[in-house]
Amino acid sequence: MQQEPSLAGFQPVEQCNLDYHPQRGSAIDPHLDDSWLWGERLVTINMLSNTTLTMSLENGLSELGLAEEVQVAVHLPRRALVMLDGEARHRWKHAIHREDVHERRVCSTYRELSAEFLSGGQQAQLGAQLLNIALSFQGTPI
Repeated sequence: MQQEPSLAGFQPVEQCNLDYHPQRGSAIDPHLDDSWLWGERLVTINMLSNTTLTMSLENGLSELGLAEEVQVAVHLPRRALVMLDGEARHRWKHAIHREDVHERRVCSTYRELSAEFLSGGQQAQLGAQLLNIALSFQGTPI
């Protein structure tokens, strides 16, 4: 991630691993990640298999005269890195639909802190503690 210019300064404090199986009906409903804690960029690495990320806008695109929900299917090849920021992060919901999980999919999503928890923010002291914990974590992979 450090080699990608759009991720300059990205300091993840959370890693979320998900393991999807079509036999279990694995999916994740359309949602927006919290913005009070999580920062501007969400980064996901799609592993093991191809899948489709569905981006949706419930209220349509009024600037284009589309009032109904708009959905965009984004093909994620195996080993793809996807970053959501700006409108993709704060306006468009993202989901992995059950019908798009055709084989086992494992992904890791990384989140950074919001400006409120960074230097100069109201929760900067707590943010520094959270970042220190994240940077010093030495867990055991299972």
